[in-house]
Formats: sequence, C-alpha cells, structure tokens
Amino acid sequence: KGRRGKYTGGHKYIFQMALSMLRAKTGYLWQKPEFSECLGKPLQAEAWHALCEKNRATLLDVYKELGKGNHFKKGRDPFHAIASIVALQHPIGALFEMVARMERSIPSTSQPSTNALHARNILLVKMLICNPLRVQQYAMMTWCADNTGNLYTGPDGEWRMRFEPVDFKNHYGAASQPYDVALSEWLRPDIDAYLSVYRPYFRDAAVSNSLFLPRGEKKGRTRDYLSAAVISSTVLKLTRKFIPDCPGFSAHAFRHIIATEYIKNNPNGFQVAANILHDRLETVMRAYAHLKVADGFSFWTAYLDRQIGSYQTQGAVNE
Repeated sequence: KGRRGKYTGGHKYIFQMALSMLRAKTGYLWQKPEFSECLGKPLQAEAWHALCEKNRATLLDVYKELGKGNHFKKGRDPFHAIASIVALQHPIGALFEMVARMERSIPSTSQPSTNALHARNILLVKMLICNPLRVQQYAMMTWCADNTGNLYTGPDGEWRMRFEPVDFKNHYGAASQPYDVALSEWLRPDIDAYLSVYRPYFRDAAVSNSLFLPRGEKKGRTRDYLSAAVISSTVLKLTRKFIPDCPGFSAHAFRHIIATEYIKNNPNGFQVAANILHDRLETVMRAYAHLKVADGFSFWTAYLDRQIGSYQTQGAVNE
C-alpha cells in the first residue's frame, strides 16, 4: 500500500487467497499441520488448526472493513496509455495506421526467414483488431494441418476461430457458450502467407501446434509457444514503435479501443461490443458507461442538426 498509495485489486487478491488457504477443513494450509515446523515450533494438528482459524478470522475482519469502507481502488487507469486514441471518433484508425507502418517497415528482401518475425507480428496485431479476445486465448491458440486446431478452415473455405468455454477466464459467466466465429477476409492473405511461407522458419514449427511461435533459441526457455506475458510485451514494443507519440500499450488495450470504436459509432452498441469481447453486457456497460451519455448525445446532436438544416432549406423536417 505504501508503494502504490492505495489498496488495489492485487491486495484484494492476496486477502482472498490467504482466506481460502486458511479455511477450515478445505484450506490448503489448514490441511498441512507439518508446515508448523517452518515456524520453528512444531504443533499438533489441533493447535495448528486453531492457529489457522484464528488468523483467518483476523484477516476476514480486516478484509470486510476495507470492503465496507470502499478502500479497494483500481491500481491503474486502463485508458491512460490510450487516452489520445480513445478520444478519437474512430479510435480504430490509429490501429489501421499502425498496421500500415508495420507493413512499410518490412525489409525489402526476398528472404522469408528474414521477414518471418515481421509477418508473425503483423498477423498478431491484425487478429487482435478483428477478434479482441484476452491475450491468454492468443497464447494458447493452435493450428493443426488436420484442421483440428483453434484456427481452422470452415466448410466454405473461410478461416474460423473456435474455443471451448473452459478455455476462457470467464467461462462460468459470459463465456459459458462455445466461441466459434468466422474471421474477417482482411486476415486471409496474412494467415495464408504466415502458415505456408513464414511459420516454418520458426524454431518449433515442426513439432508444435501453437499458432504463434518464438523466434529462436533463448537461454533457459522451454516453451514452444508465445506466452501471454511475451505477447503483451511484444505488443507494447510494437505500439510504442509504430504509433507516433504513444507510450505503448499491451494487447489487452486492444479490447478497450475496439469496444470504444463500436460504442462511439453505434448508439445502441453495448450488446454487440459485449459479443465482440465475449463478455457480459453488464460488464461492458459498467466499463464504458462514460461513453453512454456523451457519445449517445452526439447522435441526437447530429440528428438535430440534420433536422435544422432540412427545415432551413425546405421549411419542413425530414421524415
């Protein structure tokens, strides 16, 4: 708290984890009396259970008091790094321009091995624009030659993306149904080129079904896929490099930009935005409530201006 200046969601998570571990009978620590040896004074099971329950009660009191006092605050503003982008009427334009700059930065060489990393990163950014799922989905995304992966071709030859509910963070809530959607035709050339030309040049292409692969050998690395953390750090570097005057932002910010784009330009767009994000309508309305009045009112202003113009030129309003 001293470092952050406030209690954040991270503190809340620590409280919840500790309370869970100390819970009578089912808590992990409660079931491990032998851990008392780590305290320098081994305890019998009964004494250990009493200690766990006593400390859990103390923690629970503090946790409830912090909750009642509304002391848990957001640790950071998710819109801070993208404030200038979401302020635009069409925030998605900044992402389109980013992609264009990335494509212009590809070296003028005919060597696929040289351009493989550029092709992978461009496809990743384009897919985040078209399907702004949480970064974990992109880390776990597979492609298989037998068409059994998360990325696959549909019966009409279109590229599609699919996940089971259990693959999602919120699978007990908004993501309780399978996710199976057709991808934008904008992605087709990039997917085709990446899979047939560029992906084979990545280190584990012959043995891994992961769609997005690491570039090469790295000391201590054991993964044959790009982790969520690496994808986010990669996107941070790309946005910092290819969006002028931008401090950079991670992959999760694409969700905010895309949702803002749609809601700003569609007066009743909250449900569609929820579908795009694969999230609850209530969650989206709560997160983007700041857009509802200002941008909803802008539709009325535009409508009013059209009626005023019509009345001034025709002496009547538009039907």
